[in-house]
Amino acid sequence: MLIWLVIERHNADEGGDGFNMEVVADAREFAVRFLKEQAFRWDGSNIVEHTVRSRMGEAAKHYEIAALAFGQLREMFPFRHGGTPKDSEAADRAICRKQKAAKTKGVEQLEALFYFMKEYYSETWIN
Repeated sequence: MLIWLVIERHNADEGGDGFNMEVVADAREFAVRFLKEQAFRWDGSNIVEHTVRSRMGEAAKHYEIAALAFGQLREMFPFRHGGTPKDSEAADRAICRKQKAAKTKGVEQLEALFYFMKEYYSETWIN
């Protein structure tokens, strides 16, 4: 993600990237809520329902890690005040490899769900 790249290179703009972190953190938090809700809604009574529930639940776990990391960034570099993203120590604290890995794993779960659903597409399976 671009935010991580500019932090790693100490090129972050205090105002603009603070706003971006706010938006991305918010989006990750809503993604977690959506995925958890959808995982709950599918009852798991057949292979399609079970797979959807499983993939969404796994994606939610990974996105939750990413959301927590972006929440910490939002606190470190708040919009309007910006913090000190160009400071080496602050940038090193902000760079979270675990978050990157979690986001990647979450996307992998959603891609697997997408390909699974392409194989089983039917109006019957749409809630």
